[in-house]
Amino acid sequence: MAIKEVDVSLDNALGDASIEWKIPYTPDLEFQRDAVFYQGEGRIAVVSYKGFEAEIFCDGEMRCYNTETQESYRQTIHFLDAGIETDKQLREAHEKLEWDMNPWFDLYLYGEHLDDVQHDLVEAIASASAYVVEQYNNAQVIEGLDNLGWKSGY
Repeated sequence: MAIKEVDVSLDNALGDASIEWKIPYTPDLEFQRDAVFYQGEGRIAVVSYKGFEAEIFCDGEMRCYNTETQESYRQTIHFLDAGIETDKQLREAHEKLEWDMNPWFDLYLYGEHLDDVQHDLVEAIASASAYVVEQYNNAQVIEGLDNLGWKSGY
């Protein structure tokens, strides 16, 4: 049975939140969503909603061995030099790649690690968007409680 792929657009992933890219280029999310293509970039983006923010970082070391060519891939450029330039090509090369370590995306809040790991950049954006919207909504509830006469410290 084949795995059905679900295409999630950036707009759908962001919802009402906005994104600011922190890398010196706009990623091609149609073809490069896997963390392999962002390894070593560090802070990728900041997702925000009404004053609440979450940062997306590409974390982790990468060590991959191509059993067909006997080459080791430790940086994005190694995959690109091998002709693996898209998520589709990465999936097609799966059988000949042995992974020892791989990069991932994770969310941070003011330097604090949120341990929200994703391997797909659009999924990381969706997770960050959901997080900042939830934080905003939680703040609205807390502010609403104060409006009902509940005061902190009681």
